[in-house]
This record gives sequence, structure tokens and C-alpha cells, in this order.
Amino acid sequence: MAASRLHALGAAGVAALALSACAATSVESQPQRPADEADQCGASRLQDYLGTVARGPVEARIREWAGDRPVRVIGPDDMVTMDFRPDRLDLETDAQGRITRIRCG
Repeated sequence: MAASRLHALGAAGVAALALSACAATSVESQPQRPADEADQCGASRLQDYLGTVARGPVEARIREWAGDRPVRVIGPDDMVTMDFRPDRLDLETDAQGRITRIRCG
């Protein structure tokens, strides 16, 4: 009987550990990105370019504004890497080359 009681206590301990591990990864305990880091590439300052064609002088102005930060123009059928780079400026375009979304990525 003592062995079964010890086994039950061991099982309860394992269950408690498992539950505490789940609690440690809850959404509330995960670090949040600071607000300034969410727009590290400056995308919020370029929203006036939405709807313009991302070629020629518009692209040149955006690249000049970005300086040494990378700029990526993404067409609707373009394949892109899924790595997130907060300093990279992504310009998503439609089939006509018009900018539909400007974000960091």
C-alpha cells in the first residue's frame, strides 16, 4: 500500500510540474516588443505612398529615405524569405505595381 501511495504522490508531482510549465508560457508572461521597436524601419512615416507605383522616382525616393536600411519590393506572386528583420522596409504591391501595404519585415 505504501508503494501505491508513493506512486500516486509521484504522479501528482509530475502533473503539477507539467501545469506550471504551461502557466509559465502564457501570453501574459511573454515579453512584448516595445512600441518603438514595432516600427523600427519607419513604415508608419511612409503611408502617403500607398496607391503609388513602386517604380522609378517613387522607389528611388523611398530607398533614399531609407538610407542604409534594406528595402524590399514584393509583388503579388513574388516568393520571399520568411525571416523577420525589423529594420527592413517591405513594400507590397499589386499586379500593376501599386503599393498596397508598407510594413517592417
